[in-house]
Order: sequence, then structure tokens, then C-alpha cells
Amino acid sequence: MKKLIITGGAGFIGSNAVEYFVNKDGYQVAAVIDKLTYAADITRVNNYDNLPLYKFDIAKAPLARIFEKENPNVIVHFAAESHVDNSIVDSNTDNFIQSNYTSVAKLINAIRVHKVKTNNDIFLVHISTDEVLGDIPIDSTEELDESQPLRPNNLYAATKAAAEQLIQAVHHTHNDFDYTILRATNNYGPNQHLEKFIPTVISKIFQHEKIPLYGKGQNIREWLCTRDFITGIDKVITHYYNNPRDIRSEIFHFGSGHRITNFKVATTIAANIGKFAEIEYVPDRLGHDRKYALNCQKAKDMFNWHAQIPFESGIQTVIMDIKQRLGEPL
Repeated sequence: MKKLIITGGAGFIGSNAVEYFVNKDGYQVAAVIDKLTYAADITRVNNYDNLPLYKFDIAKAPLARIFEKENPNVIVHFAAESHVDNSIVDSNTDNFIQSNYTSVAKLINAIRVHKVKTNNDIFLVHISTDEVLGDIPIDSTEELDESQPLRPNNLYAATKAAAEQLIQAVHHTHNDFDYTILRATNNYGPNQHLEKFIPTVISKIFQHEKIPLYGKGQNIREWLCTRDFITGIDKVITHYYNNPRDIRSEIFHFGSGHRITNFKVATTIAANIGKFAEIEYVPDRLGHDRKYALNCQKAKDMFNWHAQIPFESGIQTVIMDIKQRLGEPL
């Protein structure tokens, strides 16, 4: 039985992961740790029987006590500040550094101390982002693999890149814990906060408001249904328990290959809802990355993983979720 602690489990991807692993044979979700910021929702995790929720900021949490009580053998670390627009605001700098970097330092130290005290290993699955690699030109056919240098272009991406380097450095120095870093492309799915792009598009359409698009709406993102990503996380953990040498201290990319402009996202969603997409172009975001494109061959070869859910059908789940949250008739 693989015992998980999921950080950020009341957030978007984290809550979907809690639901998946609670119902997955061979797993026990031992606990969730979440500081319950504006982007979290406690109702996503408090409906499970006997699932402890520790309401802590990871950077300040009594992790040693939690680990001693719950005795996990896997930490899936989702908890992070992730909204790039917020990271651009100078007053948020400390919050991003604490949530995305300092918390990782605290987590690594607690994992290492736990092993010394109990002789029990904890495998760290650190959830990162394609944004640590920076962007590529709109017309480029390049796909960035795991060997690419880190080139973050905003504070959010920089703190996530720094966290990756911290994990690698501590492991290189002490070599007393195992980790895997997973970089995913833009996820979409149920429970995502309304501030994010796809929920914003859907909510604006239902509220008969204009859809705001930065610049000319030509920035390209690669969209991955969160269910596909969580299936990939499952494959990573399972593979680790069968063949740990294959993936300890490795990085893996997870993406769908479905890369479209923000304008195309908006019009595709509108067509799925049966409405006209009324666009409002707004001043471009500072330092706005042009295009992301991950090469995911390593994960495909190692885990036999492929994204299964087409964007056009996956988006229907999000539309239904947003309709329900907005009180629209289903």
C-alpha cells in the first residue's frame, strides 16, 4: 500500500489528485496539507471519511510531527502560488518565494529528518511547470526536452525553477532521499479557479460578457486535461515502486501536443457552448511568453503514457463544472 500525503490538495490539480488516489487500488491518501488560500476550497477534500486535512502553509507547518503521525512513503507536492498575473505584482513577491521555494526547502529537510528518525524513506514527487524552460517563437517547431537549460521569464516560473535546482542540489550533496520532478503543460479540468484562462472564458460567455485576450490572442499554450496528468503521476509512482533506479532524481515532461492560440481556445469553447465568442483585446501582459511546447517522449517511453482526452471533449467537463458553480441550469 502506497501512503500519500498530497500538498495543495484543496487546490485545482491537487483536489483532482485526491479524488483519483482515494479511489485507486493500492493507494491510501494518508493526509492533505493545504494553507487554504483564495484559490483553494475546503469542500473539495472534507467529504472523504478519515482523511486528515492539515491547514498549514508548508513553509510553517510542523512537518516532522505530521510525518511521524501519518508515516507516508510518498509526498506529491502540488502546493504553490501559480497565477502568473499575481506574480507580476511587486507586493506578491515574498508570497511566491515563500510558497514556491521556501516551502520546498522545508519539505526536503523534513523528509531527510524523518528518515534519520525512523529509517523510513519518503519519495518526493515534485510538481513543476513547463514555464521553467521559458518560451519559444510562435512559428518555431522546436519541442523542449528535459535536457534544456532553465530560462524562466517571470517570478512564478523563476521560483519554480529555483525549487527544482534546490531539490537537485540537496540530493546531490546528501543523496539520502529520492525524488522525481514532473513538468506539465497548462492543465485544465474541474475545480480550477475562475481567475485562470479557461474558466474565465467559460464564465464570461455564460455571463454575456466580453472575453479578455492579451495582445492579439496569438500566444500559444499546450493544453493537458488534468485527469491525463494525474494518470501520469500514478504511473510514475507505480514505476518507482517496481524499478526505483529508473526514475529517482529524474525529470519527466507531460503534455498533450495540443497547442493552440488563446484566440482559438476562446472560439472553440464558445462553439462548444453554442454561443458567439465576443472578444475584447486588452494590453498584453508584461513579459508574456509566446509559446510553450514540451517533448514528452521520455515519459511515453518509460511509462507507456499518452494523453488520452481530446481537448474538445475534455473541455465539456469544465463547461459543466463552471455552469454548476455559476448556478446556470445544467
